[in-house]
Amino acid sequence: MKIISKFKDFYDYKVAKYGMDEKLVYTRKTYCEYFLNFYSHLRKEYRFSEEEFNKNLKKNVEYSEIAKYHKILIIGEKVIHLFFTENGVYTHLDIKNRKDIEKPYGCVESKTIIFNDDKKFDIFSAFPLLWPNLFSYDRNRLIRVNTDITSDDIILNAPIFLIEYIGEYNDGTSRRQYFPPLYKFTYNP
Repeated sequence: MKIISKFKDFYDYKVAKYGMDEKLVYTRKTYCEYFLNFYSHLRKEYRFSEEEFNKNLKKNVEYSEIAKYHKILIIGEKVIHLFFTENGVYTHLDIKNRKDIEKPYGCVESKTIIFNDDKKFDIFSAFPLLWPNLFSYDRNRLIRVNTDITSDDIILNAPIFLIEYIGEYNDGTSRRQYFPPLYKFTYNP
């Protein structure tokens, strides 16, 4: 594979060692998109580019404190849940007692998690619907749930991307108490 990138890493070493396939080209470029309501609206009409977000939406976002605790990293077909604590970053693979996480408590924002190093944290999540099946997701199951996207979509084809909850979008025109959540997808972070 030929990798076009401004930085060097492990793959560049392997290319130097084993050679390069000129037919398969991967351009490693970071790209961001913003989505309103991750669970049901990954369609094009609910997506915004980074430029569009900065120009039109940024001023109407109510940023959330919960956003910093739980993020989702997709690598190939694998889904890795990242939990940020004052002690460091853990993944869902570091959870000691998985059955406690999968207990159906309904749609709760936080769970008490004990990690393999016996550290215990209350983890808040902007992805509460994922708790009951946290260990069983792959890319297709996570993305295709309640979505209507085509097979050539970047979400299904990007080798690595990060999903982050940003906050709620409130343009000031709605009288509802519910405002749609805003998520950021960073491709090739």
